[in-house]
Amino acid sequence: MTEKYLLLFEDDDLTAKNVEDQLKYDFKVIRVKDQDELRDKLEPDLFSVIVTDVQIDTSDKPATEILHDIRRKRRITRTPIIVYSGVKNMDIIEKEENKMFRYYVTKGERGWLNKLEDYCLLSAKEDKHLVSWRTFEGYFEKAKIIDSPILKEDITSAATMMGIILEEKTTNRTVIDWLKNPDLDDVSWTELERLLWKKYVDYYLENNKTP
Repeated sequence: MTEKYLLLFEDDDLTAKNVEDQLKYDFKVIRVKDQDELRDKLEPDLFSVIVTDVQIDTSDKPATEILHDIRRKRRITRTPIIVYSGVKNMDIIEKEENKMFRYYVTKGERGWLNKLEDYCLLSAKEDKHLVSWRTFEGYFEKAKIIDSPILKEDITSAATMMGIILEEKTTNRTVIDWLKNPDLDDVSWTELERLLWKKYVDYYLENNKTP
């Protein structure tokens, strides 16, 4: 049986121990304490699941912002992320972040570690195509560009060779939905993700915004 690796972003030693003890029978838990360690460890497709506290006292930014930054720069879309917090209101965080993270857990509530374990096991089994689809849908919905058109100049020659052909009224949503196809070969899957990241970043560059 292939060992499943889980990345835990937590600066509090006691909380980290509790989470590690809960998950150690199902995952090989790799813990990082600050954003520098996180950047050193986090690579595409290395971990089955990422788990993080929202409040990281060693950083001036919440973990959600740090993960968004790394995710966009390293094109990490196929790894589900679960967030928890005992300080921040998780209902508010879930409303703000929505599909960009997989599950939201309130730290300290009764049975929260069992819930976290259940979510980690579910996430590790999830089809990576659906993880990728949900991640992009979340980012594009938040940017309010999910129904923007895909233009001919957006399609690379490689994408065209693979049969990715524009139809009338093809939008970002159309391309994102293609990611749900479990039979999509890895080359085409990677090309679609590359196209979507380009569209996402170009939107912010064109509008002088920071992603």
